Amino acid sequence: LFGAVPFDIGGLPSRFPFLLVTPQYEVEKLLLRRALENGAVIRYGTEVAGLEQDGDGVTVSVRTDAGDTTVRTGYLVGADGARSAVRESLGLPFPGKVVIRSVALADVRFTEEPPLVVRVHGTGGAFGFIAPFGDGY
Repeated sequence: LFGAVPFDIGGLPSRFPFLLVTPQYEVEKLLLRRALENGAVIRYGTEVAGLEQDGDGVTVSVRTDAGDTTVRTGYLVGADGARSAVRESLGLPFPGKVVIRSVALADVRFTEEPPLVVRVHGTGGAFGFIAPFGDGY
């Protein structure tokens, strides 16, 4: 299914000449903890419908399963991807290029311990990536 090509990143001119792969759930747990420690309010199941910004903060129109409402806040972080409703509401351009249109992420436990190498596979329309985390994952 997956082939392997040796790729040595040890010679790259970087202070960090290594590859660090961390499970998505660990990254999310860390970001959530730090955000909450710093007073952030995290809202799940909430869609930004629009926003108005002034010198004192942001008023955000949101849609939830319970209905539409507004939220007043000092800051609004748009961490909602390349098609960001927050960025679009501000009229900001996206200077990058969307290469991957959708992603499926799975933490899979193998019946046998996978080799301790990163495997990457790509074709014109698909991309696959396997990185062992240990303990059969």
